[in-house]
Amino acid sequence: MSSKTFKHTIPNLLVIDDDEIIWVLIKDMLHELELVDQMQTFSDGDTALHYLSELTQGEAPPLIVLDLNLPYLDGFEFLEIYARDLWMRFPQTVIYILTTSVRESDRQQTLKYPFVKDFISKPMKLEQLKAMLDPYVRS
Repeated sequence: MSSKTFKHTIPNLLVIDDDEIIWVLIKDMLHELELVDQMQTFSDGDTALHYLSELTQGEAPPLIVLDLNLPYLDGFEFLEIYARDLWMRFPQTVIYILTTSVRESDRQQTLKYPFVKDFISKPMKLEQLKAMLDPYVRS
């Protein structure tokens, strides 16, 4: 009798970044890792918040990757509104900051939110993405 190993996957990863090159890089890494079923992208925080506000708790992505420097509504404003309006609705969703910022004040400002898991400087490496996803795909 042969045994099969079933790999658990994350149903949906949300990426909020106005740089489409970042979308492609993350998508390529996700394809290599085979840990995420679907990746959704948004180029600004406002559109992403609107999308999230339309979801039910069961539809919420477990992970969000958020850039800080966004048009219309930047990452800091996104976090503030998310904390006020959506966090209690989606308590299992965690956010990873992916940014070009190297300022310690930006890091501290984002990590004060309990749903922000980490602050990662661009470009994201494959090992960082795998470490981000691993806790959510363990058997």
